[in-house]
This record gives sequence, C-alpha cells and structure tokens, in this order.
Amino acid sequence: MTLEDVRAIAMELPEAVEAEARGEVSFTVRKKLFLRLMEDGRTLLLRTDPYERDHLLATAPEVFSVTDYLRQHPWVLVRLAEAEPGQLRELVRDAWRRTAPRRVVDAFDARPERAPG
Repeated sequence: MTLEDVRAIAMELPEAVEAEARGEVSFTVRKKLFLRLMEDGRTLLLRTDPYERDHLLATAPEVFSVTDYLRQHPWVLVRLAEAEPGQLRELVRDAWRRTAPRRVVDAFDARPERAPG
C-alpha cells in the first residue's frame, strides 16, 4: 500500500479533508484527525480503539505496532508496505466512523453498497 492508495480510500469518505503540515499528510473530518502519514512516508497513524488495536497487534505484529506513548491513546501504527489492501480499507473506514459525526456516518452507511474499488 502507498500514500496514493490511502488517499483514494480516505477521500471517498464524506467530509474527509487532506492537509499537509511539517511533512506529514493527514486526513480529518470536521477538523478531527482520523489518520496521518508519518514523516518517514512508510508508516500510517490510524485511529482505532483498544480492543481492535490489541487484536491487530496480536494477529499481525509485522504490520501493526504502537509506541509507549500511543498505548495511552486510541491509535495504532501501520507499516504500509506490509498492509493488506482490503483490511486497510476497512480500518480507514472504521477510523473515519469513530471520528465523523453520527449523522454523517449514518448517511454514508445508508447509501447503496458499491463494489470496492
């Protein structure tokens, strides 16, 4: 996976906005961060929850990691080169769902399902 892949996934989500600051590309919804490409250009910081993060760390430690600081917060690091496209698509959508206003999420979820792409 690459930044372009992540960008395509994120920008299909309602009200998602891309910005760049200090060499880091971030994606927000209503000015709330849901993912960021780290300065190394190979690692994605992704909003999650403790249960999902623990599952990801246990099942795919070659893809997912955390720092001591991040353990206190709802985030996980993703090695883009190792990430599986379908799983990352779902994780980005889940990160957006955790961040976006409920009515925006409900409207997105109510639309007819399209084939992934």
